[in-house]
Amino acid sequence: MKRRTTSDAGSISDTEPSHASPQVGFIPGRSFVGRVLDCGWEVREEVARRGEWVVGLMDIRKSGALAEFITVDRHRIHRVPHPYMPQSSTPTPPSSAPSSAPSSASSDQDSPFPSRLSSLSFRLESPSPSRPFSQQYNRRVKSVPRPPPEPGLSLVELALLPLGLTAHRAVRTLIGVDVYKLSEDDMYDPWRSKETLPDARVAGEKTPGTRRALVLQGHAGTGGLIARMLARNGWRVCVHAPGSLSDDAPAEETEEDKAHMAAVQARVRAWGVEEVVFDDGGAHGERGDGGAGATVRAVERLIGDGDAFDAVVDTVGGRAVWEVGERLLAGSGGAGRKQFTTTVGDCPARPVPSAKDNFRAGLRALRGSQQDASEKKKKKKGRGEVGYAWVNGAQDVDWEGEDVRDSLAAVIRMAREEGLRPVVEEERTPLPFERAPEVFGARDASVLRGGTVVVKVVG
Repeated sequence: MKRRTTSDAGSISDTEPSHASPQVGFIPGRSFVGRVLDCGWEVREEVARRGEWVVGLMDIRKSGALAEFITVDRHRIHRVPHPYMPQSSTPTPPSSAPSSAPSSASSDQDSPFPSRLSSLSFRLESPSPSRPFSQQYNRRVKSVPRPPPEPGLSLVELALLPLGLTAHRAVRTLIGVDVYKLSEDDMYDPWRSKETLPDARVAGEKTPGTRRALVLQGHAGTGGLIARMLARNGWRVCVHAPGSLSDDAPAEETEEDKAHMAAVQARVRAWGVEEVVFDDGGAHGERGDGGAGATVRAVERLIGDGDAFDAVVDTVGGRAVWEVGERLLAGSGGAGRKQFTTTVGDCPARPVPSAKDNFRAGLRALRGSQQDASEKKKKKKGRGEVGYAWVNGAQDVDWEGEDVRDSLAAVIRMAREEGLRPVVEEERTPLPFERAPEVFGARDASVLRGGTVVVKVVG
């Protein structure tokens, strides 16, 4: 290596190792919403166009969504409608008035997602002068007041919407765990609209024999979306939630904890959830386990009470959670296959799984799918078959061939047509970009126990 000077290069540059360029640190953040600035030549117009709003999910191995400008693969984004923004008190400039902007109306018609519901207007025409006069034209028809249309998804809701990708894939693992006896032409599909469901399976209707599911940390975040998806498709849902968001579990319930539990109960009841089970842990749990120990004790109480479940969806993670969940399902009895699905795996601190993690999960799934055990042996033990599935966040394509874009399309359709929206923490969202380090440095309590945080980067 040598130092180059103006005499031999025309400019001063340094190539010595001691003066190497500083490396950029890790940029967190996966889920995002924003507008497209430019597209590559391989990106077709039906995927995304310049100026359109899109949501996406960054690769868990890289992340990087907390940046002003990001480059994203076309298979990781999907266009969304224009976000709902409340009307401001600022007067509208003449250049932005609807009457002087015909191009915006044409762009709304060309786009599959109109920017707002008021893009189309209708006018009642007056009678032609050539028609004979009649008093019926002088009558004033009283218009029937209609309820205002439900506003579209806000920016914060769109930023959280990609969380539904994991929820969508987790619920798909429960398709085989179904109690309804349907013909081949009417096989159970959890993504069918309510209008096409049989009468006994209308979303939210409690019918005898419906399967029962336990969602760990199902009060917010990914778990909350899973609970809502299951409840809307006829499942009887029981939700587990932390009893306290304090750093350490208090000896007695405080007023803050009571308010937290009351808010959780009111929220999940509106989703159609039947029961809420609170644990006795704090935000950090025992020795920083993220509440896994408290979750295990809560599930053990369910086992002691004799509760029966057909499925457990785990958003906590840890081997102990899998073991206690398997015991709960295996001892529930009843005919049919039980299912344990996790979105975290055995090692929550290792989001990118190792080869050993994948091998262990594969063995569990293979063991659960084996059907060669005799019925006599099953009756003797009194334990049913328990399937296992791990919805790995590092997987771009699931086991049925859906990539990130396909899963996002299903989630967006549910949000637009069925009103499935993520939980928004009103008192703290969105967080200014300058305060983003607080979430990662202080290990925010709500994030540790299943909550979410939205950071506003630009705007």
